[in-house]
Amino acid sequence: MTDKPFNISHTKLATFRRCLQQYHWKYVDKYYPPSSIGQARGIAGHAALAEWHTTYDTDKSMQAAWDNWELAGYTQDEEWQLLEDALNRYYIFSAEKDTFKIITAEKKFVLPLHTLVSSGTSSEHLESVGIPSDIEFIGYIDGIVKDQETFWLLENKFYKRMDNSDLSMDSQVSLYLLAASIMDFKVNGVIYNIIRVADTKIAASEPVIRRKVYRNPAGLQHIKQEIIRQTQVMHKYHQEGGVPYRNPTKDCSWDCPFYQPCLSMTDDGQEPTQILQSITQVRRTDDD
Repeated sequence: MTDKPFNISHTKLATFRRCLQQYHWKYVDKYYPPSSIGQARGIAGHAALAEWHTTYDTDKSMQAAWDNWELAGYTQDEEWQLLEDALNRYYIFSAEKDTFKIITAEKKFVLPLHTLVSSGTSSEHLESVGIPSDIEFIGYIDGIVKDQETFWLLENKFYKRMDNSDLSMDSQVSLYLLAASIMDFKVNGVIYNIIRVADTKIAASEPVIRRKVYRNPAGLQHIKQEIIRQTQVMHKYHQEGGVPYRNPTKDCSWDCPFYQPCLSMTDDGQEPTQILQSITQVRRTDDD
């Protein structure tokens, strides 16, 4: 079996920018940590909302959530109950407050990289700057919705603690707005659909926060060029056997699945192969 072609995604691009050591362990050495409970909750929740906004059937929506939760290896415990309660609150909120209609949910895209560049740029041009012509940009858009006469991306978030940080430069949404424009969806920006997953008074009184962020499509041209430049550097890293280095931050203990092996390397300076093998799955043929 041969390796898949070198492809790019939001997660892969972001990991390369965040920490070369994390990137190397995952995309070069192919150590893939299992989903955390937070990631499993998000996957199950996204499946539920894709079904809900398509059919508005609570039973089908909850079943979609459970199927994904169970597939991740989790059981009907307190964490599941938090998600179930959050979804039940969401169904009531959505039925009362929704003004948009779903156009497409969980939209997968697979775009040849050369389509991201301005017109007139060919796959041959990419190869001339060291980027293979068969690279694809892949991902999933949570939803594209129509609100009155305008179109928006729908970005679903499941938070235990509300994040009130500014979203104007959200890199994931930038990439997905670009993908939508290439697929001829003329969207104005993004509706952040933020669901509280907590057993608190505020979760009961304010179960959902919706924030609408407009994006000027003129800025997408520069984002295209940034993706091409980063892809060139990433591909060169793979081809030339790049050597990783770490980028420790205060967030590593909670946002990096490789925290324990990295901590071990801080203690003794040795490559933590045994720890990596014990906490991750090894996939020799998957690139993303």
